[in-house]
Amino acid sequence: MNWSQVQVKKNSASLPSSIAATWDATTKAGNLLLAFVCYSGTATSSITPPSGWTQPGWTASNMPGTAMEIFYIDASAPRSGSESFSFGTGPGTAALFMAEYSGGGAPVDGGATSTGNSASPVTATYNFTLNPEILALAVFAHGNSSNFTAPTNGFTIRDQVAVGSNNFGWLDKIATAVGDQSTQVGAGTSGVYCTRIVGFTATPDPPIIYGASRMRDVNLRL
Repeated sequence: MNWSQVQVKKNSASLPSSIAATWDATTKAGNLLLAFVCYSGTATSSITPPSGWTQPGWTASNMPGTAMEIFYIDASAPRSGSESFSFGTGPGTAALFMAEYSGGGAPVDGGATSTGNSASPVTATYNFTLNPEILALAVFAHGNSSNFTAPTNGFTIRDQVAVGSNNFGWLDKIATAVGDQSTQVGAGTSGVYCTRIVGFTATPDPPIIYGASRMRDVNLRL
């Protein structure tokens, strides 16, 4: 089964105690749901997701500066309305991105993080060993408000938002073979950044099973 993006949502705020976004349409049973919470501040914050979201500890931090955490629901039951994520310590700025994909889910790969201070932030290079087709995701939190541009290695910028003096965004790529994946974006001028690259594998197509009459036809031709 091939990956297909169904819907994406985002919201941003300054000095929030929580951040929420609302699905455009009720999500479909069995689909993969993703949430990326990016924020800026002076210290890493705990984040509490809505009920039902998996919190695998997929974080990245370059504090004081920027940080993020990734959440997901594999083979989700239908969900609708608002999803609110709460901060233990209020950040300076924050953004929430949500996405729904059809085509797979588990097994997952938590990937790797990278941090730095650059006008061209780059993810770690990570070797995905999941069976193809792999949905590779890269999340960026950058301490400069310029838009991300020119992603490398076949990744596509799916959404981004500037909040205050920061820019947050995420990218994806469908990788049809196991192996190293990474991406770099242009970000205008230098800023403190953190990234995380993670992956999900597609659900295999079911095997083709011929009926008894078709098998008899085959045998007669042999």
